[in-house]
Amino acid sequence: MAVRRGLWLTDAELAALPSSGTKYNVVKSWADATIPAGARLNIHDADYDHGPYILARALIYAKTGIASYRASVIDELTTYVGTENNPQNPSYATQIPTLAMGRKLPSLVAAADLVGYSNATFDTWLGGLRDKSFAGLSMHTEQRARNNNHATASGQGCIFIDAYLNDTTRLADHGRVLKSYIDLAETYYSYAPEWTSTDWHYTTTASLKRGINPLGATKSGHSIDGVLPEEQRRTSSFTWPPPSTGNYPRGAMGQITNALMVLWHRYDATCWDWGDSALERAVVWWSTAFDGKSAFGWDGDDGSIPFLTNWAYSRSETGIVTPSEGGGGRSMNKSIDFTDYAFPGTLGAPVHIVALTGTITPAGAVRRAVARAFGGTIAPAGALTLLGGLAGAKTIEIAGMITPAGTLVRLAGKRLAGTVSPASTLGRLVSKAMSGTVTPAGALARGLTQSAQTLAAAVTLNLGGFKDHHWRRRERRR
Repeated sequence: MAVRRGLWLTDAELAALPSSGTKYNVVKSWADATIPAGARLNIHDADYDHGPYILARALIYAKTGIASYRASVIDELTTYVGTENNPQNPSYATQIPTLAMGRKLPSLVAAADLVGYSNATFDTWLGGLRDKSFAGLSMHTEQRARNNNHATASGQGCIFIDAYLNDTTRLADHGRVLKSYIDLAETYYSYAPEWTSTDWHYTTTASLKRGINPLGATKSGHSIDGVLPEEQRRTSSFTWPPPSTGNYPRGAMGQITNALMVLWHRYDATCWDWGDSALERAVVWWSTAFDGKSAFGWDGDDGSIPFLTNWAYSRSETGIVTPSEGGGGRSMNKSIDFTDYAFPGTLGAPVHIVALTGTITPAGAVRRAVARAFGGTIAPAGALTLLGGLAGAKTIEIAGMITPAGTLVRLAGKRLAGTVSPASTLGRLVSKAMSGTVTPAGALARGLTQSAQTLAAAVTLNLGGFKDHHWRRRERRR
């Protein structure tokens, strides 16, 4: 059996998931269900009913090791090989093949990785899908040639395949194209020719437009910080308060979220921060009531999104759909399901980082506040263990008790304004014997320890008093 690459869930993350309980039972019920014959269609047909069964069986295999689940996953995956050459099913003949493939592939590729499947024929076929042309467009070219959810869908399909094949060159390419889409600072690829003139963009300068409006963007005195302009335009031209009709913004958000999860595991641990946490800002704008705007919710096949973004950004999204609203008891998505099981929230629970061995694999809040800008290595003795045992650390829970202003953000090394004195609360929190100042360059590494060293042993941080909603306050104050 091939080694699991951990593109969606690592071995450690899988081990932490429960093997009983309501959410596990939902996954198992899908794993044990008979797959409807009509669910097995071409890889480029816009039908997404097959993926949940395959992914559920892969998850149950990963938890139990029961070989029959793995065998079933492999059998189902191989039914797709070569189907890209078939005519599209007549029911989906008007759908764009690359869009359908980009949406469908994540659950299939994640399932293959979860069962550790690798086969020369399957791998070659899968890799070829990135460049399979339909009417002159492949997923690879469509990621670059479209300005909306078609680009993000094709991009996520390529990114899942790249990570599965360990194709680091193409993973970096597709990852940086996505970063160019959401991050004003990234100029690896220019979408300037593709943007429309929609007035949901914060600017008319094409080179400055992005798929998610940048931090602080406004229009007519109203915040459009976090708006997906090329999706929001499909609901209306700019108007305030904005309409909530249509699921276009949520769909693109889901595809970006899925891609970032893979990139975080396999390419760049800072990807959640791209574009001043562009994805988080998109979620906040969508789901928050402010300035006469309603709080828009999550429903239907977008039910997977808030579970992933709550996990990634230590949020406690109040607009989460209940699992029963997601279809058959699952957190539903066109691309990947069961995120309520695979990425459970941590609201109200102690936060742990276990077995820190050079890669941070946390449960949310501490990664956001402490490991966000982690660029070096640190000694387990000293600052990290101090963070776990320092009673005064609980002062972080109350806004305003840590000085100077914005120190929670500064602890993460984001937009550090000025310097932080070691005599402040932050200094006492980070190190009893800290000298000098915490400066923007390398802030986190220097803030945690005076001299970066090789991590020699696993560290467990147990900040039992930290609650995710306090970290959420910190994020919103940025």
